[in-house]
Amino acid sequence: MKKVRKDLSLTPVIKIIKSILAIILIFSIAVGSFYIHTDVLTSNAAKKLSLQIKKTKYVVKKSNKGKNKSTQKIQVKNLKKGNIVKWISSNKKIALVSSPKKNGKAKLTVYTKRTGRAKISAVIKNKRTKKVLKRLTKTITISAGQKPPISTVRPLIPSTTPAPKLAPEATPEVTPEITPNAGSFDHMSVINELCKADNGGRVAGTRGNALAASYITEHYRKYGLMPLLKPDYEWSYKENPNNDRNITGNIVGCLKGKDRTKAIIISAHYDTVAQAPGAVDNASGIAALLEIAFKLSARTEQPKTDIIFCAFNEEERMPLYLGSKAFVKEFTGLYDNVCNINIDCVGMRNGGSYMLGQNNNKISNELIGAFQNILKEMKIDYNETSNDIVRSDHLSFLAADIPAVCFTQASISSVIHSRLDVVGNIVPEQIEQLSSAIISFVTESDFNEFSLDIHDILR
Repeated sequence: MKKVRKDLSLTPVIKIIKSILAIILIFSIAVGSFYIHTDVLTSNAAKKLSLQIKKTKYVVKKSNKGKNKSTQKIQVKNLKKGNIVKWISSNKKIALVSSPKKNGKAKLTVYTKRTGRAKISAVIKNKRTKKVLKRLTKTITISAGQKPPISTVRPLIPSTTPAPKLAPEATPEVTPEITPNAGSFDHMSVINELCKADNGGRVAGTRGNALAASYITEHYRKYGLMPLLKPDYEWSYKENPNNDRNITGNIVGCLKGKDRTKAIIISAHYDTVAQAPGAVDNASGIAALLEIAFKLSARTEQPKTDIIFCAFNEEERMPLYLGSKAFVKEFTGLYDNVCNINIDCVGMRNGGSYMLGQNNNKISNELIGAFQNILKEMKIDYNETSNDIVRSDHLSFLAADIPAVCFTQASISSVIHSRLDVVGNIVPEQIEQLSSAIISFVTESDFNEFSLDIHDILR
């Protein structure tokens, strides 16, 4: 047999290849460890992230169309190399322009052409894994030509720590005529003014409807209510998205509270159907709303929360609740905790007990239960077992998962939406009694007992 001699010349090549493979293996392990370690470091570093409004960078610039355009600078600090930032705004009417990350900072410029409020969120992710490490949000208020206030940083994720207060709005163009409130409230004067025959009714879009809006605005100003987000009290909206014509809309005023993260919305609609004077439906509700504003603004003690008064338009016009739907759409996200108290058709002689607009909606159970206790104490008759569906503006809030209650009487169908809905049906003492119950709720109840926190929705 012939012996085969090994070719030893290949041995060094094999050793080199093995060495290269070993180096690649070691490098891969090292890189993997680095990325894993980077994830850990980035997660820990996320706790130190902060969202800031830069104090010195607020300017007013000219847009291409020659109109003033407010800008505001916001930045995230303490970012690591593996972080990326996605910016989100709750207000579609403002523009966001982000700058590339540099020196551990990600910067954002917010542009708007009008006074507005929005929640700006910075979503911080790991660049490689796309894992969300933290989400920071800041509520900002911008008004052209004015420097907005600086609010504190609050995580949008569920937290056991108390939420910080919202910063107050920028100074509105309308200055309320704050006058001392003294004496009793004249319900019949309000109802008579709203139901004047020469106004031609309060159907949306008519002269009578516009006069009613002006009358309510006059009372807001007299009681010292502040406009909310807008330069004045009117929140106009487009009845038809395909039509540029704005509707003389909702009349909104705010009484500022100690805790600006929470709000109680008290509402009533002021429009009517054709041919109906609308004393019960719903001049009575507007009288109650204005009485509550009158009495709360006269108190020396500041309310616990913001109290927002909404006189809605177009509750009656089909499709129903156009005014309140437009308001809820624009309002959602401005506060952490909100509830609605709606007043529609109250104080009618022989109008029956009150229904609370339960509509089998579980999110309002605590709110309704709190009112039931107050009504019992004040000996106001209400229907505890009624399952009747109450159709009014509170449904717009329920559709947005906002707790709501609606006060309306059970036996009003023979009068409303007809020529019989006249001032003679009104018993002002009944309206005053209901207003007192709502004021008692606003001033004495613990908000956390009935409100729905935005964190609960996020879960």
